[in-house]
Amino acid sequence: MKNRVILFSVALMTSIISCNKQPVSEFDTDKTIYNAGEVVKLTNKSVDARSYKWTMPDGQTSSSSSVDYTLSQNEPDGSLTFKLEAISKKGNKRSESSKIVAVKAATGSAMFWNCVTCIGNLPIEVTINGITKNITNAYSSTPGCGTADCANFSLKVGNYSYSATDHVVSNWSGTLTVTKDVCTKIKLQ
Repeated sequence: MKNRVILFSVALMTSIISCNKQPVSEFDTDKTIYNAGEVVKLTNKSVDARSYKWTMPDGQTSSSSSVDYTLSQNEPDGSLTFKLEAISKKGNKRSESSKIVAVKAATGSAMFWNCVTCIGNLPIEVTINGITKNITNAYSSTPGCGTADCANFSLKVGNYSYSATDHVVSNWSGTLTVTKDVCTKIKLQ
């Protein structure tokens, strides 16, 4: 009788231990390349887990099963790492996985122009980040972005310093903020 009780106890303990399976952490992202400002959809595919701990690239955490993470509008070009820890029913077994996604910075534009009554001689050279473009015509009212005779720049979202010169009379300098999908117009006067 004693041997049967011991065998029964061992079988019962084996059953209890096996109920606490080793979780396997796994998740998918809806894409591998994102633009700044987009939402990264993280879909949990873990097996045998009772709870979860997500760690986002900015250090925030979440215990939700799946997560939507909104990228900053000012996110620079690069890559971001997302981590998921899957935790067993009793909390004593864990599994971790991670994924890296690529991010493309948002862009905007800047257009520099000169007016008919403004100081300065044409052409005017405008330089941002070592790139120089020319203003070759003066306008009586603000021209549209992309006008060929103006100095047009496509830039990543952020703050920039610019300089401009007509090499005769006038020099200009200043800063501008480039906003996603916005054309910033600057009149040199």
